[in-house]
Amino acid sequence: MITEKRRHRRIPFGRPVSVSNFSGEKTTMKAVDFSLEGVCFASDNPKTVGDILTVTMNIAPAGKVKVIQAKGEIVYRYYDEHEYLMGMRFYQDN
Repeated sequence: MITEKRRHRRIPFGRPVSVSNFSGEKTTMKAVDFSLEGVCFASDNPKTVGDILTVTMNIAPAGKVKVIQAKGEIVYRYYDEHEYLMGMRFYQDN
């Protein structure tokens, strides 16, 4: 049996999100999933572990709008067959 080490359940997402760095440069990435503590992105354009980013995403069902924005830090990155997966941990003051 596999035991889950995460404190919060991951919610599958699979939507494009806007990611910006401290200088305001924006990139669109695909969010794989998210939780109360962070988000996992997939992209061909990887960010570096330690990068501080702001993510903006619409979490509402199709046809509706509920945009959230959160700042956090990239805490892991690895290559998975054809793209990079990156995990961003949200800062607590979001």
